[in-house]
Amino acid sequence: MSGSGFTGSVLGRKDSGLGTNYSIEICLLTALLNNELGRLIQNLGEDRIVFGTGMPFHYPDPAIAKIEVLDASPAVKEKIRRGNAARLFTLPGA
Repeated sequence: MSGSGFTGSVLGRKDSGLGTNYSIEICLLTALLNNELGRLIQNLGEDRIVFGTGMPFHYPDPAIAKIEVLDASPAVKEKIRRGNAARLFTLPGA
């Protein structure tokens, strides 16, 4: 799913009962305002957050910046950048 406002809904809460294949893509999340991305990682875990830019309708720079300013370890950032999507789509190196 892609969008914003997840932390205030069942989609961004712990123990929501959603399937294990449920993930949230970051292109429309806010990075600094309300720390939505950080709160989703806390609530859902870094395994459910995947990188996305919204291209060709959006420029990729904001999505890249969200990862850069995220207060998380390099390993968590790498999972969001490519690891989670690779695992979800069973790509080589996942």
